[in-house]
Formats: sequence, C-alpha cells, structure tokens
Amino acid sequence: MKEVIFISDLPSVRKPSRNGIVKTRRRCLCKCHCGKVFETDKDNFLNNGVRSCGCKQFAKRTTTHGMSKSKEYHCWVDMKMRCYNTNNKAFENYGGRGITVCERWNNSFESFLKDMGFCPKDKQSIDRLDVNGNYCKENCKWADFTEQANNKRNSRILAYNGKSQTLTQWAKELKVPEPSLRFRLKRKWSIERTLTTPIRKMTYKTRGI
Repeated sequence: MKEVIFISDLPSVRKPSRNGIVKTRRRCLCKCHCGKVFETDKDNFLNNGVRSCGCKQFAKRTTTHGMSKSKEYHCWVDMKMRCYNTNNKAFENYGGRGITVCERWNNSFESFLKDMGFCPKDKQSIDRLDVNGNYCKENCKWADFTEQANNKRNSRILAYNGKSQTLTQWAKELKVPEPSLRFRLKRKWSIERTLTTPIRKMTYKTRGI
C-alpha cells in the first residue's frame, strides 16, 4: 500500500526565499495511509519525498527498497518529473503533450521495477516504443542512447526495398556518413539514389556526396 495518495491540486503559493527572490510553489492535497488528508508541496510529492502526514504510525510501518541511489530509481523519478513537474525542462515534450505514467508505476517504484526489471549494463535509460504513447509496461523498454535518438519524433524515416529505418540507421548499415545522406536529400535526390550511390572521393569540386 502506498503511504501517500494524491487527491487533487491546490492553488500555488508564492513565498520569498532567503535571498529575497519570490518563488511559486505548487501545492496539492494528499491522503496519508493513516487516513488523514493533508496539504503538501507537489514537487516534493512527485519526487517521492513525501512519505506521510507526519503521523507516528509511519515510523512503525515504513520499509524501504534500498535502491534510492540506483539507476532504476533515478529513471523512475525522472520519468515522473518529465510528465508532472511543470518546472522540469523536459515537461513541454512529455507532460505538456499529454504523456502520463500509468497508475501502477506512478504509485509504486517496486511495481515499475517488477515490470521493467533491472537496467542492462549496456543500456542507459527507459524509452517508449510509441513516442506519442504513455509510460507503461506495454510501451516501454530499456534503451541505449542510439536507440533513443532513433526513436525521436523528429527522426526522419526512409523506406526502401521493403525496409523502413531512420536516416541514422541507414547510414550505419550502409557505412555512409550521415551528413552525406542528408545533403543528398536536401538536393532533392530520390531515396533510392540517396541510399545506393557510392560515396565519391573528396575533391575540390565535390563534397563527398
């Protein structure tokens, strides 16, 4: 059972910091496992920093997963921050587009870890199979930087000979510099000509296209 359950948002509060700068803090209404409803800082709640209303029962039943410093835990926290923290630099491309975290994962790191497993050593972070879909077991995998780069919304897909890949993937498969392929497409070459024309040696009159 989750210690604290989110109920609803509350009006933001403007408070001056020690250096005199006025900052806006988001507030939310939550329910503690003891049954008490209380107000708290929303960013702190999303970062899993709110574990109770402060009741004594919490000290008796609190258990930790012991993974607060692990890659998996940081991926889980970052995932939620991208989707729900409007101050996060990536919010515009995630929560701002309506991307959410499924209830099972949002409420429990343990459930997230059970569904995803430990991150393989050669992988870096969590990636969505459908870039317009939400974070859930069916739509996520562990991926390295190359896989994530190829799965961006602005990745250009080229279909040739019954196969569809990003420009980066074609360049890697054909062992052709990606800038050369981009230059060819910019000059309005057909996809077939772009992918099948051998690279010429660089001269003063050519650009290695």
